[in-house]
Amino acid sequence: MTTKITTPPGRIVWGNPLQGRPKKDGNNQPVMKDGKPVIVYEFGLAIPKNLFAELGAAMQAEASAVCPQGIPADFAYKIKDGDTGTDQRGNALSSKPGYAGCYVLACSTEFPIPVYKREGGAFVQLTQGVKTGDFVRAELTINGHGRAPGKMGAKPGLYLNPNMVEFLGYGDEIRGAANPEDAFGAPVELPAGASATPTASGPMPSAPQAPAPFAQQPAAPSAPQSPAAPPAPAAPPAPHNAFPWGPKN
Repeated sequence: MTTKITTPPGRIVWGNPLQGRPKKDGNNQPVMKDGKPVIVYEFGLAIPKNLFAELGAAMQAEASAVCPQGIPADFAYKIKDGDTGTDQRGNALSSKPGYAGCYVLACSTEFPIPVYKREGGAFVQLTQGVKTGDFVRAELTINGHGRAPGKMGAKPGLYLNPNMVEFLGYGDEIRGAANPEDAFGAPVELPAGASATPTASGPMPSAPQAPAPFAQQPAAPSAPQSPAAPPAPAAPPAPHNAFPWGPKN
């Protein structure tokens, strides 16, 4: 089952439909195809919740089609709730510009995304001038996919592939400046061999060093234990309703 639908007007809160970047795998390594890095075009589209009913129903229908026995708890809708969700560091999304009161879709494709703007009653294609914070709507192809057999961590979910984008209007730019306090937190002790002041050029004299504060110490031998019984197989995730739209499972 595949659904093609035009989204309501929304705001780009991360990424840019005109700018591609190398796709990375789970080990943060570039994904290659035919000897060349795969380029991905992606952006986050924040859509007000009061405009979301039709799009939400289409997403729920695709999810139900790929999981007819019930949608599991780990189903990847590629969407976050801007009022209750958190980012990877646990920070509330509602504190970020453009998220509150919206559902935020992760739109992604490996093909360049045409972006159009209506001028003088006709559409012209843009090649630049779109930024995070601007207002757009997108034509999406929604595809459901099952759990990939033999692939660890592969969740069933939806693909939200943008076919084209309509530029609607400019918005205040949303800057994603990183906060070093969030990234690094409290200071740590210097590692062994490091100096707080510049050192002379050339090799440093070798001297016994205290173990680094984060070095793993050898564990004391433990008393022999009887073999543990094999763990019981994990039960599959219970079906649930991840979002308030759509019918009950």
